[in-house]
Order: sequence, then structure tokens, then C-alpha cells
Amino acid sequence: MVRRISPLVCTGLALLLPGCYTPETAAPAAPPGYTGSASGEYAPSTYAPSPPPPPVAETIPALPGPMVYWQPGHWAWTGTQWT
Repeated sequence: MVRRISPLVCTGLALLLPGCYTPETAAPAAPPGYTGSASGEYAPSTYAPSPPPPPVAETIPALPGPMVYWQPGHWAWTGTQWT
């Protein structure tokens, strides 16, 4: 007895198979100011010579809507100073 696959099943598989393929793409460009290497190692200039300053006292404003929340500030090392 020969079993045949329904044309509807074949069409469904044909539509799903392209989603299984992921073409290889180049790595995204590094953000501005990034001085690390492609291997993820950082250049010595990216190490901060001191810990960040203490947090600044912030006044939390009234929230403008129900889907908004407060995100406190943070310090970031720019390579020459804390901002």
C-alpha cells in the first residue's frame, strides 16, 4: 500500500522551511568610544583609575503615565573621566 502526503501538508512544510535558515552576517559595528578588541579583551586605557563617585541624590519626579518608571542615574567611565 502506498501512502501519499497531502498537498496541504507539503505546502505547509514548504512555507515553514525557509524560517529554519539563518544566513551568516557580519558582527555589528562597535559602539562609538569602544576600545576593546574583537576577542572581548579591553585595552588598558579602558580601566578606570579609581572607583566611581558616590551616587548623586536625585529627586524622583511625578510619573507622567502608568507605563513609566523611574530609572536612577549611574556613573560611566569615558576613558578620561566619570560622567
